[in-house]
Amino acid sequence: MLTHDELAVIRGLVLGAQHAGAPLAAAGYSLAALVNDDEEARHRLDLLHAEHRELLTASRAAVAAARDGAEDPLIFVRDVLAKRGQLPPAGMRPPQILALAEVVSP
Repeated sequence: MLTHDELAVIRGLVLGAQHAGAPLAAAGYSLAALVNDDEEARHRLDLLHAEHRELLTASRAAVAAARDGAEDPLIFVRDVLAKRGQLPPAGMRPPQILALAEVVSP
């Protein structure tokens, strides 16, 4: 991914290319599309990091709650999964869930 400084330089080149004529303007539009794609990817990565952080925090809280003898230590993880609509279907066993993850993973 590009740094913010690199994005600023590219934006400047795009603006200059748009005023220089048709061939350079086309290149400028291509650069603009690349910059937009990079910004979108950066935004999605930030969201993934936030979700990972939330799941990791919930998992740590569940481990601590289990260690402390809490009645329902998985409540933290269950809440995060429920909020995302990711609770496993009723009746699905752990080996089935793990097998699905292996099929989906690259």
